Amino acid sequence: MPVLSGMPEPSFWRAPTDNDWGENMQTRSNVWRTANRRTVSVEHRCTESAAEVTARYRLTDAPSDYTVRYTFDGDGALHVDVEWHTDEELPEMLRFGMRMRLPEEYEYLKWYGRGPWENYPDRRTASFVGIYESTVSEQLHPYVRPQETGNKCDVRWAELSDGGGRTIRIEGRQPLCISALHNAWEDFDPGLSKKQMHASDIEPRRETVLHVDLVQRGLGGDNSWGASPHAPYRLTARDYSYGYTVRASRRNP
Repeated sequence: MPVLSGMPEPSFWRAPTDNDWGENMQTRSNVWRTANRRTVSVEHRCTESAAEVTARYRLTDAPSDYTVRYTFDGDGALHVDVEWHTDEELPEMLRFGMRMRLPEEYEYLKWYGRGPWENYPDRRTASFVGIYESTVSEQLHPYVRPQETGNKCDVRWAELSDGGGRTIRIEGRQPLCISALHNAWEDFDPGLSKKQMHASDIEPRRETVLHVDLVQRGLGGDNSWGASPHAPYRLTARDYSYGYTVRASRRNP
């Protein structure tokens, strides 16, 4: 059974929180929902120890350049390096990272980072760095109005396993933001209007959706009717880059 359903894909959006709604982010930053991209070039090269593929894209809705380099080592590790740059004045993105899809059997989550409960760049000081274990099913917090949930900050590594000996491990070359759910953000996002969704409307998917982010926008909360997160927790830079390594392993149960 494949570990990943396709390669990691760029991700710039989260399901809006109550504070995002109050700030009208679902409209102001709408270009990042899909962030359509056009392939500019794909290059590859091989050495005795690794194969490297570099793909360059142009984001068409949010004019910017996005480059991802995949390096496959002889030991089976996949190294991912991402760079993004714009010269434009763009709406603020809600996250900078990538999304992967795994079989739903990858239910067991272990991580070295902040926990045990969800935490965000401006809501993390009550979550201490340590090694934690949980399940993917437990990561969903049933907010009355479905919204972003389950993030963990300052993650050095994270593992997802199926309980039968198969494990995928993510190692950051810098601290990461990680979330793993049996839902995609699309399940919690009604679009440009709230549509009065409730937690009871959400059904789990038959997959595990893993986000591996450099950073996510802060939650804010000075008020819920227009105040932005404080400046250090907003994604307003014109350059972002990060890297991580994916390792898959299998042992006999």
